[in-house]
Amino acid sequence: MIGPLTLEKREKKGGDDKKPAEKESVSIKIDRIRIYKGSVDFEDMKTGEPPTQIRLRDLDLQIEDIQYPLRPARSPVELKGKMKGKTTDGDLYAKGWMNFETSDMETSFRARGIEVETFEPYYRKRVSAGIDSGHMDMDATIAIKERRIDAPGLLILNDLRIKEGEGTVFWIPAKTLVSVLKAKGNRIQIKFHVKGNMDDPQFSLRETILVRIAVSLAQALGVPTIGAGEALFKGAGKGTEELTEGLKTVEELLKKKEKK
Repeated sequence: MIGPLTLEKREKKGGDDKKPAEKESVSIKIDRIRIYKGSVDFEDMKTGEPPTQIRLRDLDLQIEDIQYPLRPARSPVELKGKMKGKTTDGDLYAKGWMNFETSDMETSFRARGIEVETFEPYYRKRVSAGIDSGHMDMDATIAIKERRIDAPGLLILNDLRIKEGEGTVFWIPAKTLVSVLKAKGNRIQIKFHVKGNMDDPQFSLRETILVRIAVSLAQALGVPTIGAGEALFKGAGKGTEELTEGLKTVEELLKKKEKK
């Protein structure tokens, strides 16, 4: 953390030696900060053991127009890089601006070819069936104003292959999902819109995305999700217990569909 930068004025000759020196604040402007070929290793212990490991490589970060003391100005930000996977690396790109005084921001985000298995610790409690393969593409616009996030986007799961046999994926039987995925070329398209107060302890970005995936999978199976979707989104904003109840609604609708 950078503290206040000050300079002491020199005392004039003949001045009072007992009087403390006056201090003058200094303004600093940085035209550009750039990181080239950087790398970041991140472990998220909140997902349990083993923790989620996110490895970013070949990072090219550029931030322009930074002023200190901080002012309510928009500083352009651009980021390029790769996310490491077990077999392949995905591409990341973001461009926009950030206000370093208020933490407000607006940026476009693009991800291509990210291995689904990279995020396994985030969805492991919702998926008991094995996932053989899958890659994720994402396009989103992320806006944060006064600690409130508004992020519409599109998530596409490509080459998503579930192991046949026992187990479920968001309470959907794996054997049922396998046949549907084959009919759709193992590709699922998911529209989402994340909105919420980031200071609300019950708001969870992860749970909100998982809810949207659960609804889209149910829709792919032909399950009427108008009521289920409402329950799911209601649960996403109020905590894990209500979210679980909402997800179980999908399971109940599936059972009713199979009985017909």
